[in-house]
Amino acid sequence: MVAHPARGATPVALINAVYQDNPPAWNERLARIDLISTRDSWSAAEVEKAIGRKVGFVPDLSLTEGAIATPGTARRDRLLVGDSVNRDVGRQLLAFADQRDDARYLPILTSIKPPKPHYPPPLRALRQAYIDLHATLFGWRHRHTEFNTSEAGFLKSLQSGYLHLSGRFHAVCLCLATGTPFLALESNSWKIAALLHDFGLGAERIVTLDEARRRIEANERFDFTPQERETVATGLAAARKGADDLFDSLLALARSKTAGAAKP
Repeated sequence: MVAHPARGATPVALINAVYQDNPPAWNERLARIDLISTRDSWSAAEVEKAIGRKVGFVPDLSLTEGAIATPGTARRDRLLVGDSVNRDVGRQLLAFADQRDDARYLPILTSIKPPKPHYPPPLRALRQAYIDLHATLFGWRHRHTEFNTSEAGFLKSLQSGYLHLSGRFHAVCLCLATGTPFLALESNSWKIAALLHDFGLGAERIVTLDEARRRIEANERFDFTPQERETVATGLAAARKGADDLFDSLLALARSKTAGAAKP
């Protein structure tokens, strides 16, 4: 995009980005982006090293609302087991959930079969029908499964959990937002570890699946400590302010370019 002749003087911004293990050949184009905001400090450091200028970061934009209050009537009495971008890990998580009567299998997506938005309308409709049928059959086979069709539904399910075990980055983000205790399996990049580092939580809640099984079966308590709760609250407030500042910067960039283009 930045190198295409049709760009002209149009500003380009890269936001909410992870930047990890990328080739030096990208540096020249990266440097031509007007505004860069990564979603973690490790990615910001990588970009700064690549282009030699200061880059800001804002935690993932799923956290822009800050803390999400849990109703006082909510009972956190469920073990919630999520999914993973790694299919093999995802199968192991499902198998673990199947073994426990107290577990609910809670994938963050509305279905474990992805839609195909690039399909033409007739094929897209057939794909959606297949997804709906698969979800129904999956639910019959794994009756402890909760597929949510909205963000609000997923958040409500999270608020019923005393623990959420997941390999999904955005599930961890929403656990932070709802104050849901979690154990996280590494994803396909450093994004979970970097998020927890930037929040000041460290890596104590990042585990292997074997370790998670052992700790859950030992009936450990996973509640956030008072220090963790304070740290999370501070991180969420910073994420909300950072997002506000970022979008103010985007607006200023757009206005400055528009004003420049309008001059005779």
